[in-house]
Amino acid sequence: MWKQKLSGASESDKVVDNLSGYSKVEKWQESAENEEAEVVFYNMIMDNCLKVLSLVTDALHKSEVLGKSIQETACGLPDEALSDEELRLEEMIGEAKKISKDAEHLAVQWANSIKDYPCGAPPSVNNVASQCTKGNTKFSPKCAMTCEVGYDGKGTANKFRCRKQGKFVKQLYGEWMGSAVCV
Repeated sequence: MWKQKLSGASESDKVVDNLSGYSKVEKWQESAENEEAEVVFYNMIMDNCLKVLSLVTDALHKSEVLGKSIQETACGLPDEALSDEELRLEEMIGEAKKISKDAEHLAVQWANSIKDYPCGAPPSVNNVASQCTKGNTKFSPKCAMTCEVGYDGKGTANKFRCRKQGKFVKQLYGEWMGSAVCV
């Protein structure tokens, strides 16, 4: 949708609105970037899901192998005959508890994925007259900044964005991504 709007933008769409300080094209570009960032974020959550699924699959395989090992042990043997299997079973129980915690954490990440998160102060930029002091993944993802006079020429860019992050078995948080430069 955004690509269509951007490719079909007229000259009037490029005119900066004095009230907001942005043109329609800039707003469309920002919306497209935000949507792309959401895709990256949800792919990160899906990767976390695949990690948990892999851990579960590995544990189930180990369980199958252990079950066959126990079944192959002849009946009527002394309890010591299964001591190795008991030790493996205890290890597997510990592993299953950890996997269960990982799965619970993933469920919390999924439930919290619709929330917004704060970003603290962004990294400082040389030759900047003013710069945002904080951000939010939903309400203020772009860091507003103004370069000093004489440092706002070609090559000046502001790609600082407050984005959601969801690393494996970690709480979700907001983090500044990208960079900015005044030249």
